[in-house]
Amino acid sequence: MKNHSPLSTQNPNAKKNRPVILIFFTVLWFVLTMLLFNGQHQGTSWGRSFLSQVATSMSPNNAVTTAALPAAGSQAAANPNPGNAMNQAMPGPMPSPTLYVPDAPKATGDYQPISFSNLSGFFFWNPIDYADGDVSPAKEKEDKARSKVPASVMAYNGKKVAITGFMIPLDENDKMVVTTFVLAKSQMTCCYGATPMPNDWLYASVAPNASKVMDQMDVPLTVYGTLSIDPKLKDPGMPTLYKMVVDKVQGPKKSWF
Repeated sequence: MKNHSPLSTQNPNAKKNRPVILIFFTVLWFVLTMLLFNGQHQGTSWGRSFLSQVATSMSPNNAVTTAALPAAGSQAAANPNPGNAMNQAMPGPMPSPTLYVPDAPKATGDYQPISFSNLSGFFFWNPIDYADGDVSPAKEKEDKARSKVPASVMAYNGKKVAITGFMIPLDENDKMVVTTFVLAKSQMTCCYGATPMPNDWLYASVAPNASKVMDQMDVPLTVYGTLSIDPKLKDPGMPTLYKMVVDKVQGPKKSWF
């Protein structure tokens, strides 16, 4: 009985094609080897053109030009390490991300619109930075002396204001209504972000007759209330310049897609 399994079927031309395939890959290997040798060691225009095309194709904006590579015939003298040619074509260090700070809200009734750009736009010493003793007493004294609240900011003391920031809830009642919270100028504040300065945030306590305030994190909220400013940081438990008695909190409008 004949075996009709596909495994038993042999292509009579397979053995004839093997030498051709072997010669093809041998020639390809030889060409690539010579190309790499010429591009990295001899600095010929052929090798330089090849490296330039590779660098251009790797660039996100295809903006790399041949000026980033050494001139033909001068690579060994100008750049003893050929790998540096590619490094020169790469971008420099990435810039630090810019913190998003909400603008001042629109004027509403008796509330003056302000922003954290105004409240935090000056230096003020942070007691937390000096608590571990790493800073000399002389430096601490110097920083305290130059920590002054501008008159334009002190003008908001005792006034009704509206300010937009990000909530960090502190206390809630048994109905899950927020009673005290921190309002920060950016989302980078708190446990996993940057240490805030005393003028980067405010301590907010909700007035008894205020509208219910629910937990809303990671979205910009506009808070309405009466602002008080304490340049002497009298409350060591809350090292902030600003405190507010909150009348209401307004979140972003919901949209349906």
